[in-house]
Amino acid sequence: MRVYLPTDGTRKPAPSHLMHLCPAAHMAGQADLPAHWVTDANEPVQFTVDFIVGEAEVEDELGRYMVAHKLAKRTKLLLPST
Repeated sequence: MRVYLPTDGTRKPAPSHLMHLCPAAHMAGQADLPAHWVTDANEPVQFTVDFIVGEAEVEDELGRYMVAHKLAKRTKLLLPST
């Protein structure tokens, strides 16, 4: 899934932007976590997403998590806030 950094559209995105995520720690206690988000010892795994000029390619589950928590957008189009 391709995701985009949320911006206000007034500045150009940086050539590279790293985002460190640990979704399993944030969603602790939920039964529907993907198995690869935790280690065999049930410790949360940290993911590093490298946005190149405002966009990154991530696995689908991580992309849906990022969009749901407003860490990324599905499109780089400027959409009106609702």
